[in-house]
Amino acid sequence: MKWLNKLRWANLFAGLLWLRSSLKRRITPAAGIIFPSPIALVNRIDYILQYCSGKTVLHFGFTDYPYTREKIDTGELLHLQLKKVTKYLFGIDNQEVSLNKYIQITGDSRVSKGDILDKESLKIIDQSFDIVLLGEILEHLKDPHQAIENLYNIFPPATVFLVTVPNYTSLNAIAGSLHGKEMIHPDHYWYFSPVTLLRLFPDDKFEIDDVMCGMYFQKDKRINFVLQKFPLLGDCIIGAFKRK
Repeated sequence: MKWLNKLRWANLFAGLLWLRSSLKRRITPAAGIIFPSPIALVNRIDYILQYCSGKTVLHFGFTDYPYTREKIDTGELLHLQLKKVTKYLFGIDNQEVSLNKYIQITGDSRVSKGDILDKESLKIIDQSFDIVLLGEILEHLKDPHQAIENLYNIFPPATVFLVTVPNYTSLNAIAGSLHGKEMIHPDHYWYFSPVTLLRLFPDDKFEIDDVMCGMYFQKDKRINFVLQKFPLLGDCIIGAFKRK
C-alpha cells in the first residue's frame, strides 16, 4: 500500500537524521578535504540517455551479461535505449555468448568482441567517438587503472569517458552492514567512492566534467525526498571525465 510505503520512508528519514547526528563526532577533520562537493543524486538511466543524446558513443560491456535476453525482452537493455537517442552507437563486449545472442535477436551489426584490458583486442576501434561509456565495468576488472590507461592511449583529446560504478555507501550496502552482511556482487573486485573514482582519472590527463550519485531506477522514475536529502546513499557513482 502506498501509505505504508510512505510511512516506511518517513521512518527511515527520521532514523537517518538521528544516525547522522549521533555519528558526527566520528568524522575526522581530514575526512572531507578532497571530497568532490556538492554531490547530486540522479536517475542513472535518465542521466546517461540525456548525456549521450545526439552524440557518437562507444559502449563497453553493452550486453549486460548474464541478463542479455531478459533485458532485451523487457526493453530494459541500456544499449537498445541508447540506440534511440544517439547519433551513432557502437558496442564492445568480452562475453562472446551474450554478444552472439544479442546479434541473433536484434540483428544489430554495430558490435564487436573486445576486452578493455587487452590492447590487441582494442585495435578494432578505428574511429573517434564523442563519448566512451563504461557502465558498471570498472569494478569487475582486476586492474581498472590499466583499462583507463589503454583507453587514454587510444582516444584523442576532448573524448569524454562517462563512467558509472557501484557506491560503497549505498543504502543497500549500509543495510547489509547493519545486519552483518556484505552486499556485493560475487564478480566485483573493488569498492568505489567519489574520491577513489577520481583517482582513476588523474588531473594531468583528464578534466572533471561531472561527478554525482545515481539510482538504479527505470527510466523516468523520480528520486524520493529521503534520497534527495542523502545523495551519498545512492546506488552508484557517476563520473564524466574529458581527456586532455
